[in-house]
Amino acid sequence: MRKVIYIDDDTEFGKLFSEFLERNGFDIDFCSDIHETLDKVKNNNYDLIIIDFFLKDFNGVQFAELINQIKPNLKIIILSNSTTINDEIEALSSNIIDEFIKKEDTLNVILARIRKVMNLRNKKESSNHNKVVYSNLENLKVDIENRIVTKNNKLIQLSFLEFDLLITFLKNPNVCLSRQELLNKVWKLENSNNYTDTRTIDVHVMKLRKKLNVNCIKSIRGYGYCWYEKE
Repeated sequence: MRKVIYIDDDTEFGKLFSEFLERNGFDIDFCSDIHETLDKVKNNNYDLIIIDFFLKDFNGVQFAELINQIKPNLKIIILSNSTTINDEIEALSSNIIDEFIKKEDTLNVILARIRKVMNLRNKKESSNHNKVVYSNLENLKVDIENRIVTKNNKLIQLSFLEFDLLITFLKNPNVCLSRQELLNKVWKLENSNNYTDTRTIDVHVMKLRKKLNVNCIKSIRGYGYCWYEKE
């Protein structure tokens, strides 16, 4: 089920619209307060955020920019009762907003546009599957082709082996990998029982944790490691 967060000052409309989306297969968190929304976005993994254009302290585009700083891979839709073309142009001119939807559209049209954005995301991720990998939990983006790692849009410098180790973890989320498997995949050493080889893994994992400032690489005592990516 797709997880969506929706913010709107109009609580009456917001609750009714949230119920409509829930009936159509979405897991919805509705908020009418920007601070509550920011807190939820920081602490949850959403597939999409829907933002009303006219918020109390921000317009929707400004708030979308703030959200993008927190979760740069989160899809963003602006929902508005605006009748002026300039508001739509402002929203769509931003390179972080995926769709501008008018509240005056029928619910079925709105639903179709939301589903289109979600499907476009799936296609994009599928086409880039071998080029870019993500950790939504840690706000990491890894460009495999160019060997570039960013966290919260900031560049992280990794050694060649640290990079390959990170890719191995991200391609196997929530999977317990033995030290021998890691030696095979990253160091290309098969059937190695050498203590020095296994100790090398521990040192590289320690350095990777420190450079990325992550807590999701879990040690499996006497076995290996797991990149724990919450669903």
